[in-house]
Amino acid sequence: MPLQERRCVLIAVLLYTFVSSLLWYNFSTLKDTSELRLVTSIDDGSPTTTANFLVRQEDVCDTSIKDFHYKLQSKWGNLDRMVRRNYSQARVSGGIFLYPRQTAILSHLTCRIQQEIFSFSSSIPFSRKMEMTICETGFGSGHSMALFQAAILTCPLRNDNTTPRLNTTIVSFDKFDRPYQLPMWNHLNQTIHKEGIQHKFVTGDSCKTVPQRLSLGEFHCDILHGSSLCPTDNIDLVAHSSCGTLLTSTAMDELNDNAVYFGPRAQWRKLREGGCITPPVCFQEDKLQSLNRDFVFAKEGSNITGKFCIAVTTGKCNKGRSKSASEEVDEKTFCSRIVQNIMSRLELERICPLYRIPVPP
Repeated sequence: MPLQERRCVLIAVLLYTFVSSLLWYNFSTLKDTSELRLVTSIDDGSPTTTANFLVRQEDVCDTSIKDFHYKLQSKWGNLDRMVRRNYSQARVSGGIFLYPRQTAILSHLTCRIQQEIFSFSSSIPFSRKMEMTICETGFGSGHSMALFQAAILTCPLRNDNTTPRLNTTIVSFDKFDRPYQLPMWNHLNQTIHKEGIQHKFVTGDSCKTVPQRLSLGEFHCDILHGSSLCPTDNIDLVAHSSCGTLLTSTAMDELNDNAVYFGPRAQWRKLREGGCITPPVCFQEDKLQSLNRDFVFAKEGSNITGKFCIAVTTGKCNKGRSKSASEEVDEKTFCSRIVQNIMSRLELERICPLYRIPVPP
């Protein structure tokens, strides 16, 4: 072979090796595309461009500083008036609208996660368009769905005048057995005309539908919000979600309740003891003034408060396919890096320090 041809072959081989190594680095270390979610700067932890337009941590709990909260309250007011006008005799449980601090924190974290996914998606050569999925149990009257909508649509993803969007899906698991629920879902679905946002609902007992549908790989959740009456919804959501997924649950009067958080048989206690989640961070709501109507869990004229927690899934309790010993070691190392990265990005320990409360032992 002539010298010139040998040089061309050598250059082609080196180029092929370089490109192959680059693709292997970006994709094989991430196992599969369902794991491409929250892995920004996984190697050196260097800051991403999202830091330029995040809400300051000290401002997260100040609901008076952002127009977002005014718009959300207006949307919630429309939902309430529709239910009262058309379904005045129907029972309403309550919802996240009763908890302004949880609303502020959850909207902030939803935006933060959306920014992280967008930043990571934009940094990978030849990557497919990324998406974000929010999975909630307990649709109620649609207040949490409206919150997620508002958080998604008002979240800046670039530090310029353009507002690109991820493909975002909000999945609601509920029995939908109250007369206003599907009309409220349809109303919220029809009022959003922004490209890239879709809504889905799954009808039935969340104790059955969550493990059934998530085990099929139909949804890959990035944010989990457990707010149904199912006594295992949080456990099931975590068991079928990847490491690095945000877990939130409905606020309760006390964290030692026996259903959700840290009572002897409560879900978060089981998740913590099983190593399924990172150490929880918990917060206290302010005491609200007298309610102006009856709810299932609170009567008109009563004062309510609330406590709630946030954590991130570790992947330890994920019910995926059976793995070999070497795969287990690889996944444990991989998830450790994922969790470390997302915890550093979300900075849960810095959110609302004045309203942090001790986690029950």
